[in-house]
This record gives sequence, structure tokens and C-alpha cells, in this order.
Amino acid sequence: MKGENDDDMTKAAPDSVDKKPYQKPEDAAIEDEIIESDIELDGSVISIHSSNELQTKMRAAVRLSRLVILYFTATWCGPCRFMAPIYKAFAEKHRNIVFLKVDIDELGNEAHRWNVNSVPTFFFVKDGKEIDKVAGADKSSLERKIAMHAAKP
Repeated sequence: MKGENDDDMTKAAPDSVDKKPYQKPEDAAIEDEIIESDIELDGSVISIHSSNELQTKMRAAVRLSRLVILYFTATWCGPCRFMAPIYKAFAEKHRNIVFLKVDIDELGNEAHRWNVNSVPTFFFVKDGKEIDKVAGADKSSLERKIAMHAAKP
């Protein structure tokens, strides 16, 4: 599906999901606990502070078949400050979605890897692949795309 803000919506998320074959440990219950602790589904926005942390969260979301919304922001960005409480409210409302937040000044390498040209930018990721995005402080587009992608299995 093509989105309004991207040319190729089916491209793989850049190096966000490790491509090593998945091996289930002997005790699957312990792994489920570990995975669930990697992504809190309690209505919170998870701030990402390292590339490793981002990779861990993305892998956990893939294993649990969860939609991820990756929000690139900056502390100096006025539109980002406007969108922050809106993004938090969406996280509280859509607890089955993983809401991640990355500061481009803290993780510039990730912003570059994801081709972030402006902030705020929101990437929708499913099964390790970017499926849509919203660039800019567009509350209605973000809300519409959350509803559209949350409804998909």
C-alpha cells in the first residue's frame, strides 16, 4: 500500500530487525516473559536511547506480531512538543501497538538510517517492514493511519 508521504511503503525497515534465524529456547514461557518485558503494552511511550535498544524493541514487536509506531522527534522542535501529548494519548488508547520515541539529536545515526528529513516523523512498522509514515505535526493523518493499521491483523 502506498502512503501519502513515502514512495515505497513496503521497504524493509533499515537494519532494525536482526535477520539471524530465530531459535526458540527450551523454556518458551521464560522467553515470552522476556519479550513482553522488552515492549511494555501498558499505554506508555517507550523512549529509545541506543541503537541496540531500538533493535531489541523491534525484534520483540515482530515476535509478538505487534504494530510499531516509531516517532522521531527533537527537544528543540515546536511541532514535536505539540505532538508529544497527542502521541502519548494515542499510546494510552491503543495498548496493542508499540509506541517508540527517538530523539534525533541523541540517535542521529538512527535518524539517518531511517531517512528522517524533518521532525516530527512517524513510521509505521509491521513484521520489521515500514508500511506507512506521517511526516509533520498532522494529528488527523496520524490518527487516521493508526486506526487503519491497528484494524489490520
